[in-house]
Amino acid sequence: MEHFSKPEDALVGTVCLGMADSLFELALENALIDYHRRFPRVRVELMLDPVSDLMDQLRHGQLDAACLITDPLPASEWMVWDEIEVPIVVVANTRHPLARSTRVQPKELVEQELILMEASAPYSLRFQQFLGQWHLDCEPFLRLQSADTARRLVEREAAFLSVLPLYTVQDAIRRGTLCVLDLQEWRYTQFVQLVMHRNKALTPQIEGFLQELRLVLRQVLSHRLPSSPKEP
Repeated sequence: MEHFSKPEDALVGTVCLGMADSLFELALENALIDYHRRFPRVRVELMLDPVSDLMDQLRHGQLDAACLITDPLPASEWMVWDEIEVPIVVVANTRHPLARSTRVQPKELVEQELILMEASAPYSLRFQQFLGQWHLDCEPFLRLQSADTARRLVEREAAFLSVLPLYTVQDAIRRGTLCVLDLQEWRYTQFVQLVMHRNKALTPQIEGFLQELRLVLRQVLSHRLPSSPKEP
């Protein structure tokens, strides 16, 4: 294990990292710059894919590590380097009629113009399960992989709603263009997680990138998540 004794700026190789789209602009730029200063000779390859695809690539050794937003992962298969709990919220343009409601009933979402992430996204699945508990059929008119695109569309069009991690819309809420709907009985969180598959060997190059991502995520998410949506 000669490379463990080498200084960081002498190490070479490639780190293959996967990341959920909603976390890419939030965290990668600063983490990548800081990492390159520490490991200037190490190449970085980044994959932006749905969480289910990233997990499959981790299982098959195609990725060294990934930054995901999902439900807690079993320790029997995954090494979770860090996790940060984040609220998943229903957001509307502040000009939407439901934005004036102090409490939104689930049945009021029927026939609304809804934008969701891809069908395999864990929080989209959970939201549709939630609606199913109320025996409601509320299909989105649009599915996307980009939370940022969904946020921009809802900001532009007063009729649109979406279900997104709070950190992706926090700035728009502060600007006054979006608001969180207080949806009856919807209180759901997921975890931003830095993970490796247990079959993957940890190297200084991988560990260094995880360290930088953990530092940046802790900084930006603590800034963007000052409070959760109000409780009843």
